[in-house]
Amino acid sequence: MHYVAPIPIMLGVLGAIVGILWLVAAGSDKDGGPETGLFYLFGMWYIVIRVLKALSSEPMSVLPAFGILIVSAVLIWVGIVML
Repeated sequence: MHYVAPIPIMLGVLGAIVGILWLVAAGSDKDGGPETGLFYLFGMWYIVIRVLKALSSEPMSVLPAFGILIVSAVLIWVGIVML
């Protein structure tokens, strides 16, 4: 099973990247995307505030990203257990 273990890990990492990008893009349809100056100034707090705003106004734009991140974490965990 050691030779199959990297596959779920790679899929999990890819899913984690997609989930994080989805969260960064949350609420972009209203204002054109994250403001890079504010992101560099406030970092993760800025993204968290954007995600919380999107979660309060339109939850279905953010909830799939959390599902993707959970599934990605499970895939990475399964891959590590398989090693």
